[in-house]
Amino acid sequence: MDPSATEKYLHSLAEKWVFAKAIVVLTGAGVSAGSGVPTFSGSNGLLEDEAARKFITAEGYENDPVEAWRFYDLARRDITECQPNSGHIALAQLQNSLPHLILATHNVDGLHQRAGSQRVLELSGSLWELRCTEENKIFMNDDVPLKLIPPLCSCGTILRPNVVLFGETLLANPCNELYKVISLQNGILSLVGLSGINRSIRNLISHARFCGWRICEINISETLLSPITDFRVIGRAAKILPLLADYVKRISNQ
Repeated sequence: MDPSATEKYLHSLAEKWVFAKAIVVLTGAGVSAGSGVPTFSGSNGLLEDEAARKFITAEGYENDPVEAWRFYDLARRDITECQPNSGHIALAQLQNSLPHLILATHNVDGLHQRAGSQRVLELSGSLWELRCTEENKIFMNDDVPLKLIPPLCSCGTILRPNVVLFGETLLANPCNELYKVISLQNGILSLVGLSGINRSIRNLISHARFCGWRICEINISETLLSPITDFRVIGRAAKILPLLADYVKRISNQ
């Protein structure tokens, strides 16, 4: 697709977003990749890294939570050095332009919030939250580095990162909220930087399709989700989303 064709297509997509009854934007690792955060899949993804692969699964964490926390402490340090990219910033702008836009993410890095997004449904949790599995309490923690490895609850239980580890299902509360939104109305579900390897995410998208939602995909290449989409834009989120935000703002101001 040549640049002029891409611009025309994005303008058409922006019109659909402006006049849609509801919009859900669901982001994946491809959005944060532009900030230097590793993706799960791909040649340099976490699933290809033997050390990372050991601790991003529930089994790996449970087998050695102390060593796992050393891995997550390092991951938190690395993320603090990453900055929200133009894609994150554009989505925050789109939230301001489109009050009916709901932002949900499969990412756990908190970069959407740092970019200015006020409300984000974190389907896979957050690296900046710690959870006590004994008392089922969640604590915010932005210490970098952590003061104690592994971090402990006041009850003595080792706290675990409040994130969905590989092979686990999405968090119930934000996921149920999103299912409710999709079930009660029709709109456009936009998939940005998602690989489609997570079964729970695929199930959610299939539900949206069943409920009559139109599916849009923005990604650098074809994915497992591409065959079920109605609109596709090939390109990096950091480049495409600012263009889309600009068109939405212009159309909204007409």
